[in-house]
Amino acid sequence: MKLQPPDTSPEQNSASPLRSVLVLFAVFIVINGTLLFFWLSHMQPEDDLTPSSRNNTMEVEQVDDREKILIAETVPPAEDVAKRSVAENSLQAWLHMQARGKSMSVEVWADKEYTFVLEAVTKGEADLAEKRFPEAALAYEQATSLLAQVLDDKQLKVEQLLLEGEGLLQEGKGKDAKDAFSRVLAAAPGNKKALEGVERAAVAETVVDLVRQAELLFLEKAWVEAKGKFRQAVALDSHNIQAQSGLVNVDRVIEEQSLQEAMGDFFGALGNHEYGKAEKALAAARKVKPGSQAVQNAGLQLARAQKAARIQRLEQRLQSAMAQEQWQQASELIQKILSADKRAGIAVQHQDKVERRKQLDQRLEKILSMPLRLQDDKAFAEAVSLLNYAQTIEDPGPRLTGQQQALDSLMIRMRQRVRVHLVSDNLSDIIVYKVGNLGRFREKELQLYPGTYTVVGRRAGYRDVRKQLSVPVQDSSLPVLAIRCEEPI
Repeated sequence: MKLQPPDTSPEQNSASPLRSVLVLFAVFIVINGTLLFFWLSHMQPEDDLTPSSRNNTMEVEQVDDREKILIAETVPPAEDVAKRSVAENSLQAWLHMQARGKSMSVEVWADKEYTFVLEAVTKGEADLAEKRFPEAALAYEQATSLLAQVLDDKQLKVEQLLLEGEGLLQEGKGKDAKDAFSRVLAAAPGNKKALEGVERAAVAETVVDLVRQAELLFLEKAWVEAKGKFRQAVALDSHNIQAQSGLVNVDRVIEEQSLQEAMGDFFGALGNHEYGKAEKALAAARKVKPGSQAVQNAGLQLARAQKAARIQRLEQRLQSAMAQEQWQQASELIQKILSADKRAGIAVQHQDKVERRKQLDQRLEKILSMPLRLQDDKAFAEAVSLLNYAQTIEDPGPRLTGQQQALDSLMIRMRQRVRVHLVSDNLSDIIVYKVGNLGRFREKELQLYPGTYTVVGRRAGYRDVRKQLSVPVQDSSLPVLAIRCEEPI
C-alpha cells in the first residue's frame, strides 16, 4: 500500500486514486484486446478441422482459460479499487488531524481521551491490512472525528485539570497535583492558575501536615498555638481552603473567649458599682468585637447604672443641702437631677418647697444686710409682711429661725431713736431733710431714728455744703457730724 505523506496537497491526494483506476483500466483493455485478437486469428470452422486440428484448438482454449484466471487474479475489480481509495483518503485525513494534535501536545494533556482515538486507529490499520476497506475507512473517520472533538474541547479539559489539581492540593497530594497542572501548561502555556498550582504543589504536603497539627491543637483548646499553625499554612498556601477556614474558626473562638473574659470583668465591676473598671472592661470588649450587640447592650446598661448612681449622689447632696437650709445650692441640685431624669422622685417632690424657701431666704438676707432701708415706710411694711410669712413656715430650721429673730429685733431697733451730735460755725443755716431747718448753732444734739439723712449748710457769699448722716441701729458710739460753709463764692 502506498500512502501519501501528511503534507501532500488535497489535489494530489484526490488525483492519485483516480489515476490508479485509469491505469488499471487501460491495462485491462489492452490485455483483453490482445486475447481477443489471438482468439480470432486461430478460430476455424469446426467441420474443416482435422482431429489434430481439434486437439490444437482445445489446447489453445485451455491456455486462454488459464490466462483469463491469471488476469482475474492480478487485476482487482473496479469496486474494490474505489473502496480502497476511500479508505486511503480517510487515512490521509487522519494523518493530517494527528499532525495537528501533536503540534498541540494532545497526547500530554488528553492522555485518556487520546487512548480511545488510538484504539480506533489501531482497528483501522488492522482492517486495512486485511483489505477490509469500508471498515478501515470507518475506523479512520472515527479516529479523526474523536481527535477533532478532543481538540475543540481543550478549554474544557484545561478547566477540568485545574479543578483536579486543586482537589489534589487540598488532599496534600503534591506530586499528583503538579502532574495535573503540568498537563494544563502543556495545553495552555503560561496559564496563571497552573503556574501557581505548580508552586503550591511543592509545599502541599507541608501545608496539610500543618493543618492537621493545628486541628489537633484546636481540639485540645490550645487556641493560640493552633492559630500559629494555621497562619504558617496560610503563609505557604494562601488558597488552601482548610487552612483559611481553620484560621477563621480559631480567630472566632479566640475573639469569643476574649469577649467573654472582658464581659465577665465588666459585669463584676458593674455589680460592685466600680464604674471606672467597668468602663475599661467594656472598652476592651468593644475592641475585641466592636459591632457586638452584647457589647452595645452592656454600654447602655453601664450608662443607665452611671446615671442612676449620679442621680443618687445628687439626691444625697440635695437632702444635705435642705437639712442645712442651703436653699440656693438645693435649687441648683434639683435642676441637675431633673436634667438627668425629669421624673426623678425626690427632685419633683421638693422642687416647689425649695424654690419658696430659696426666695424667702434671699429676701430676708437682703433686708438684714441693708437694715437702713427699713427707714422707708414702704420697705418697713414689706419687711413686716415678710416676717409674718416666715413665721408661718413649719419646721423652719435654725437658719430661718435665726433670720426671723434678727428681722424682728431689727424692726424694733428701727423704731428706737438714736442721739446724734451736730457741729457748725454759728454762721451757716443748717437744714436736715426729713427733720427740718435747725438754723445757726455751734453744737446741737438730735434724737433720730436709724437711717440716712441729708444735711445741708447755707451761707451768703459761700458755696452750699451737702453731707450724708447715717444713724446706726443702736450703735454704742455717738454719731458726730460737722458741717460749715467755708468756701467763698
